[in-house]
Amino acid sequence: MDDQSLEDAQRAKQRLITGKLLSKPGAKALDIGCGWGSMALYLTEVAGLRTTAISISEEQVRVARRRAEERGVGDRCDFRLSKHEVTSAPWPPEFVERTCGQSESE
Repeated sequence: MDDQSLEDAQRAKQRLITGKLLSKPGAKALDIGCGWGSMALYLTEVAGLRTTAISISEEQVRVARRRAEERGVGDRCDFRLSKHEVTSAPWPPEFVERTCGQSESE
């Protein structure tokens, strides 16, 4: 078993995902099932992405929004509450448009 802490493992996962995205600062990301928002915040703060993150938990959205504001990225990291479970991909264009205010081609 690795002696890596949970925080270190999470940061390693965030770096791996960010590297695989090959995104440029200002690009857009959608984080579905964002939990407490750590991935969305990382993508916004470190990779410079404009991130929309979705959770089905009101408490998680409230905490994630507060964290984004405290870190000064609330204008680029948008946490949204959705009571709809997403069970398949790719997502219909109308879902992406309604959720993110953008089309998949943007």
